[in-house]
Amino acid sequence: MANKWLIVDGQFRMSASVEFHKELLRQGEGKSNTQGGGWWHLDRATLSLLLYSKSDDFGPAKKEDVLDAIKKFKFPLYMIQNKIKVFISSSEWAGVALSQAEEKEPDWICQ
Repeated sequence: MANKWLIVDGQFRMSASVEFHKELLRQGEGKSNTQGGGWWHLDRATLSLLLYSKSDDFGPAKKEDVLDAIKKFKFPLYMIQNKIKVFISSSEWAGVALSQAEEKEPDWICQ
């Protein structure tokens, strides 16, 4: 199982218990409903959520689409209480994306 996220009809979805991005779809939804996806990593030490890479099933998401979707997403209480910083990276490698995140301001803070 892996940490994956997907944007479907402008709505952000994430799970730590799927193997394929298509498992985040509901019945009747398909590729035409998606705006891309990727992988996620939560770093509890730095209180950061990293959204990176791309979906093998649906491709990458545009940064603007990701920002629009996460602004509407109801993050878990832990993330809101700790004001988790969200960083969006197009890098396919978590290590590279983490390095990039250390050098910039967050793209969003969970609210």
